Amino acid sequence: MNKPSILKETDSTGSRPIHHAARAGKVEVIKYLEGIEPMLLHARNDSNMTVLHFAVQNANKANKKECLETLRFVLARCDPATVFSAADTDQSGELSYGELEEAYGHIIGPTVLKRIFKEVDVDGSGEISLDEFKRALETGALIPLTLAVDSTGQTACHVAANRNNQIAVQFFAKYIPDIMKIRDK
Repeated sequence: MNKPSILKETDSTGSRPIHHAARAGKVEVIKYLEGIEPMLLHARNDSNMTVLHFAVQNANKANKKECLETLRFVLARCDPATVFSAADTDQSGELSYGELEEAYGHIIGPTVLKRIFKEVDVDGSGEISLDEFKRALETGALIPLTLAVDSTGQTACHVAANRNNQIAVQFFAKYIPDIMKIRDK
């Protein structure tokens, strides 16, 4: 059995090992798993929660350092250019539908993925450029892939606030202020 297939195994809630590592504040485990399969950082469970959602659930004061380290690590890999290049497997500077499907197909379904691809491919070339990708982030078209909203309409910032994780909320306010503008359902 190869490692990546094991890493994509889910429990009864659709959570993967990387989700549990994030909830426990085990940044070294997250780094290891991400090193094997980079797109796991964007994986969602059955409630559409990402690694970021799980990371902010750990508001235990004894784990402040681990919580911040986990947030920094995950968010550094959410930089648009980093996310784009991780999905651009042929390093062409353009994302084909196949590359997008390979990168995110295990995260979101084909119907949503096709809609996103069509919306983001503004010039209709059949490929997404880095500029189109960045523009889509600014317009919110890629929210399903980045500032992930779970099935209740909450971002990781909402979860942090609900769990009284002030460290995480302050971190989001400082480093990704746009997440503060997203309202829950």
